[in-house]
Amino acid sequence: RMTSSSLQEITALLAKKNSFMQAVQMLTELVTTTYRTSAEAARQPLFNACKRSFTLLCSRYMAIGFWRVGKDLFSAVVIASSDEPARVKLAKEWLLRATEEVSKGDEESKGSSEPAAQMPTAQSTTQHVPPPPRPSLPAEEVEAR
Repeated sequence: RMTSSSLQEITALLAKKNSFMQAVQMLTELVTTTYRTSAEAARQPLFNACKRSFTLLCSRYMAIGFWRVGKDLFSAVVIASSDEPARVKLAKEWLLRATEEVSKGDEESKGSSEPAAQMPTAQSTTQHVPPPPRPSLPAEEVEAR
């Protein structure tokens, strides 16, 4: 069962970079296990903590690892708040942003690792290489034909 003191502890952990990911994972667990069965009085502070984690992701903890755990949380919030149109709309916006950040980060990490950078390049160059130029004939021979 969720208690306000445990939520306060999690919220405090969100404020520290070295405990942010753990706090988000704890929030995800709380959302998954208690949100749907909780009264509005308990849902509101939990939703606010999720909102706070999104704000922190946008402003302070922007590395891909942080966004990955955020994406898991926001996905859980979308599912858990599906009977609350206003909240589910917000959670879907958070999830969309997290998904964009994670895929952007994945693309950047692919570009920085050697094998991943070579593979797409090799494929794209074979697909887009123009055929070798034909030997050119002098202009007089072209006209004579």
